[in-house]
Amino acid sequence: MTASMIYNGLGVMAWLITSPSIISILTSIIMIVYFGSLLKINVVDLKYNGSWKQYFKSWFKRKKNL
Repeated sequence: MTASMIYNGLGVMAWLITSPSIISILTSIIMIVYFGSLLKINVVDLKYNGSWKQYFKSWFKRKKNL
């Protein structure tokens, strides 16, 4: 590993630490993907046979047993 690679790596780490907005954006994207995949696996695949269309349509259906 050359010295310039080490200095570049340290520079990138320092930049990430001093810019919390970048860290919060990355964290938000990761969490959206994580919870979206959990929703797909645990709800859409099991209850709606993998159809996102049926899942979103179910939001607007009226419940008869209210």
